[in-house]
Amino acid sequence: SDNTGGRFRMMMQREGLSRPLEPAEFSDGTLRFLCLAVALLSPRPPAFIALNEPENSLHPQMLPALASLIAEASRYSQIWLTSHSPELANLIEKHRSFSLYQLSMVEGETRMARLG
Repeated sequence: SDNTGGRFRMMMQREGLSRPLEPAEFSDGTLRFLCLAVALLSPRPPAFIALNEPENSLHPQMLPALASLIAEASRYSQIWLTSHSPELANLIEKHRSFSLYQLSMVEGETRMARLG
């Protein structure tokens, strides 16, 4: 990154590439992870953060890093997270305990049951 003329610019260097990549060339997963990291590592954390399936578009190898970010952010903010990933839940639980709920559809109604 550089700060030329008061603007912030980011580039990513990767092994095997002859030049750095600009954000328009980043994968969806890379952009999503960067956005999540910025939101979760805010120097002024909000009281509440809602995350809807943050694992979407991420490479599975990024889930431990995401879980660590979520656990760290939960020290300062209440986090409401929806996910279809039991692996992400297990990884977060290694860092921080939480309440787990499962949603189900019963006779046209959405029901919520606490699992842990």
